[in-house]
Amino acid sequence: MNRKGAWIYCRTAYPDAVSLEVQERYMIDYASAQGFSIAGVTSEHGSGLDFSRNGIKAVSRAVEEGKVDVLLIKDLLRLGRDLEDVDVYLHWLQKHNVTLICADGTIPQTYTDMLRHLIAELGHTLTI
Repeated sequence: MNRKGAWIYCRTAYPDAVSLEVQERYMIDYASAQGFSIAGVTSEHGSGLDFSRNGIKAVSRAVEEGKVDVLLIKDLLRLGRDLEDVDVYLHWLQKHNVTLICADGTIPQTYTDMLRHLIAELGHTLTI
């Protein structure tokens, strides 16, 4: 059986080693439960509004080198908070035959999918 190579990407906006470690452990456990072979893990602190982050660059290099079949993230907001940049990156991943999977099982592939996912994410955090 040929297992898909998954790259795990974790991000927190602020330097919080504990939160980043918890996120990374969660994603490693998720990858294992889904039967993925972990090709690599990138964890970083940085703003989701800036797509020139070193962690994203490392993920992109791994994708270009053909090491990645699946990019695993806890939720779409870990990838980025600028919808246009995230949409461009989603299309770039598709061109490289990489599937983005969020830990809740969603697989956003279009701008509309992304908006639906983000609205659902925000709905969980909003209190009225």
